Order: sequence, then structure tokens, then C-alpha cells
Amino acid sequence: MLIHLSAQKIGLNLEIKRYDYFTPEQIVDPTITALENHWQDFDRLIISSFDHEILKLIHQRKPDWKLGQLWEGLPENWQDWVVAINAVSVHLYHALLTKDQAHAIKEAGLELYVYTVNSPDAAEKMFAMGVDGIFTDDPTVFS
Repeated sequence: MLIHLSAQKIGLNLEIKRYDYFTPEQIVDPTITALENHWQDFDRLIISSFDHEILKLIHQRKPDWKLGQLWEGLPENWQDWVVAINAVSVHLYHALLTKDQAHAIKEAGLELYVYTVNSPDAAEKMFAMGVDGIFTDDPTVFS
């Protein structure tokens, strides 16, 4: 499936979730191997996670890969987190995003994505705040 998507020039936001019984290495190493074997266009790949340790490990092993830090709400020290992994994007829960936060993220040169936007009105509000894209449960709502 990954080969087909890459061949179609579709981008991929791969969100990695970690369960307590796995170490970051047990998740990161097979993920890197699978992507190297099946994905071709690394300019169209963003790996995101709420788990900063996983993102730090990916950054150490693949410093050129694009990473996105996921949070529900933006923490005060968010700049330190994104610098530590050389993130290209911040991903936040749309209902908690403020205009000032959106402005600060964009001023830092980062892409901004929000989740989970399921109505055209909410999407319009987010785009007016400067977000680059939305994640939704139902893309047909926007067709």
C-alpha cells in the first residue's frame, strides 16, 4: 500500500503511537525499516507523535526526515520541543488553538495542522487563523 501511495504522489502523515510495553527503539527501528523499504518520496512524509522520545530517536537516526510534534494544547515551552527534533510542523487539537498561538507557530517558520475538524465552519475558522491543513474523520464533509 505504501508503494502505491508514494507512486501517486500522495503525502503521508504517519502518526506513531506508543504503548507502555514497547520501548522507543522497538517502535522506531521497524518503522524506519518499513518506510525505507516501501516509501519513496520522503519529501512528502511527515512523522508525527505525541511521544517526544520517539520523535527524538527518529531525529537522531534520520535527521533529514520531517517531524511534527503533536499536542492536545500548546505547552509553554513548545519552542524547546520543536527545536530538539528540528520539527517542521506542530499538530494541535483545533478547539484549543488560539489566534496568538497560531501566529507564534507560523512566525517560527513551522507548518500548523489541527485535528479533528469535522465541519466546514470549523475548518474555515482554522484556515482564517493561518493553519496549513486539517485532519478530519470524514473528508466527504468537505467535498
